[in-house]
Amino acid sequence: MSTSLSDNPDLAVAPVIDYLRDYQGSFWVVGGWAIDLHLGRVTRPHKDVDIAMRADDQQLLEAWIAERDVFLENPMTGDRRPWVDRAPLRPGPDALVLPDAPMAVQLLPALFENNHWVFPRGRHSIRMDIDSLTKVTPAGTPYQTPEVILLYKSRQHRAEDDADFHNLLPVLTERELQWLRDRVARRPPDDPWLSKIDHRIFES
Repeated sequence: MSTSLSDNPDLAVAPVIDYLRDYQGSFWVVGGWAIDLHLGRVTRPHKDVDIAMRADDQQLLEAWIAERDVFLENPMTGDRRPWVDRAPLRPGPDALVLPDAPMAVQLLPALFENNHWVFPRGRHSIRMDIDSLTKVTPAGTPYQTPEVILLYKSRQHRAEDDADFHNLLPVLTERELQWLRDRVARRPPDDPWLSKIDHRIFES
């Protein structure tokens, strides 16, 4: 039986991965598409493909962009302006949008220190080594590990974030569950995900 673009996340994001083939830095699919890549199926519609890149690879990024038109966007507000000054990209407040991409894509700078990913909020105490951060599908598509994706999503609790959490919860390993629980528990105890994570840990 043939697999259509609608039910195979690797095929769905393949145009973006091919678009990035000449980029010399590290990158990962993140956001909702990373969850679908981990599950091996498309769970919901996505408005764009989020790609994380190391913020300290900005020179490589600028070399790859070359003369392309590129816009600096605030992912929260949608405010956008041409990125003509090539100012240093800030992990969290900044995203890049390239109109010539084959699909709607956001390039998101990620904070790294000494080859460790660093959560850009708070006191930068949440970290993970790059090998633990990186997952790769059988087709070779790199994406970030699901507990890190959910950590970002736990900050907003949009309907799509809760849907992604519920889709992932049954397949998370005990290590992934405990890592996520320890980080979510640092916030107010009424976080709606916490009891569900605890229940899954108890079951395992």
